[in-house]
Amino acid sequence: MTKSKLGYKEARTKVDRIKDFYEHAAIYLVANVLLFVFKGRIYGFFEAKEMLTSDFQDYLWLNILLTPIVWGVILTVHGWLAFKGKTFSCKNLKPKWLKRWEEAQLQKFMNEDQ
Repeated sequence: MTKSKLGYKEARTKVDRIKDFYEHAAIYLVANVLLFVFKGRIYGFFEAKEMLTSDFQDYLWLNILLTPIVWGVILTVHGWLAFKGKTFSCKNLKPKWLKRWEEAQLQKFMNEDQ
C-alpha cells in the first residue's frame, strides 16, 4: 500500500476548490447565455420605442460584450488557482481589525451558550 502525499484535510480542501470552480463555471455559462438571449429582447424593446441611438447601441454592446470577457478572465484565474493547488480565500484579504471582531463575536456567542 502506497502512502499518499496528501492527508485527508488537504485532499478535501483541493476537492472543495475544484468543486467551487465548477460551480463558478456553471454560473458563468448560464448567466452569459441569458445575457445574450436578453440582448435581443433589449434591442427589440428600445427599437420599438425608437430610443435606440447609435451611442446607446454602442453602450449596450460594450456592456453585453465586456461582461463575459472580464468575468471569463476572472474565471480563468479561479480555475488556474483551483487546479494548481493554490489556496485563495477572501479570508486572507480581511483586515486585522475585522478578524479580531469576528473572533470576539465568536467568543461572545460561545459564552452565551454556556
